[in-house]
Amino acid sequence: PEMRTSSMLTAAVMAAFAGAAQAQAPAAPAAGAKPSIPQVCTSCHKPEPGKVSGYFDNVAFKSQSMQLNLGTHTEILRFSPKDLVVVDAGDRKKIDHLREIKKGHEMTVTWVEKDGQRFATEVRFKGPIKTPPEKLVNFDQVAKLVDQGPEKGNYVLIDSRPLPRFQQGHIPTSINLPYPTFDKFVDRLPKEKDKLVVFYCQGITCMMSPMSLRRAEAMGYTNLKVYREGIPEWQTRRFAVLTPAFLKEAYIDKDIPHVLLDVRTPEDATSGHIKGAVSMPADKVKANLKAFPDPKLMAPIFVYDGKGGTEAAKAAQALVSAGQK
Repeated sequence: PEMRTSSMLTAAVMAAFAGAAQAQAPAAPAAGAKPSIPQVCTSCHKPEPGKVSGYFDNVAFKSQSMQLNLGTHTEILRFSPKDLVVVDAGDRKKIDHLREIKKGHEMTVTWVEKDGQRFATEVRFKGPIKTPPEKLVNFDQVAKLVDQGPEKGNYVLIDSRPLPRFQQGHIPTSINLPYPTFDKFVDRLPKEKDKLVVFYCQGITCMMSPMSLRRAEAMGYTNLKVYREGIPEWQTRRFAVLTPAFLKEAYIDKDIPHVLLDVRTPEDATSGHIKGAVSMPADKVKANLKAFPDPKLMAPIFVYDGKGGTEAAKAAQALVSAGQK
């Protein structure tokens, strides 16, 4: 395939991002197959009658409706302000609290059907999973370990999320030991029971890393920590990584729109490249930041080079510093 070069950069990148934005738009589910919880949550949770769980999208007080994102589709529910119960992290809140909820916050809605429409009677927002303070590490501590590397830092960093999430991108140096199949992959834990092991997952409301810590404790491990902010915080400050095989399996083979940047020299890029890549030398990334759309789209961007990732890392960090996630 013909290589897209920097002269085609803006058009190519914008076209790819437009596709990515469409990919993020909820797809209409097949009749009779409408799930009530996101697919990724089915490893730990089961659907319940009269309830729908997902990620908060928005609320409209004028039309008295709210919208949840379930990954495969959106769920729109009506509500009566005087009847709706709002609970956040276990605490009862006034209905205006809905205005303060950030997009993407995990929530469960209890509903009843009236005149063919679903009306929410209770909204519960998931609070932070409680973990003893002495078991927690923060971003700076994890970043220091990652910069040192597992050998020098003498640690094991474990992504407790299911494999599909790990394939989409993970913290550098981490390995995947999914909590839902923890017993099947316990051999991925270190042999030394006193070695530092740090677990992380999908953020402060995700239970997979704290539960993994408890499982490892029961096995006799004594130096366990949780980075509870996990991948959501990491990707606001640093880039995630993935293997070529994961890029192929998780995105290219599934035709999921994405932006793929080849940051080698134009000469190297035209000698052979991954299909669909845009040629943009690493030292040109900062100058072309305006070619990228609003970071709020959170469209997938992948960067590669031909020298072990050094140039790709510089380019990726420039994009992160510009607000891309």
